[in-house]
Amino acid sequence: MDTDKKIHPTPVNMPNVVFDETLNAGFELRVDYIKSHIKVLVHPGGLCEVFGRELPVGEPVFFHAGENIAIFCWKQTRI
Repeated sequence: MDTDKKIHPTPVNMPNVVFDETLNAGFELRVDYIKSHIKVLVHPGGLCEVFGRELPVGEPVFFHAGENIAIFCWKQTRI
């Protein structure tokens, strides 16, 4: 009898890309009241932040339901 507990992650359905946007330096993208969650990916060469926290290039960052965010770009950025 196998008494080890096995962990099975809950499958998550990720939505398809809704939009792919290029933001110029000095511009800001605001998202008011996230209904579910969103994933932001900064492409190489970009430089942007959310409320003073720099977003890593090439790594997805998730924001969750109820959050309001403003992505400010220091350098032309594709997100």
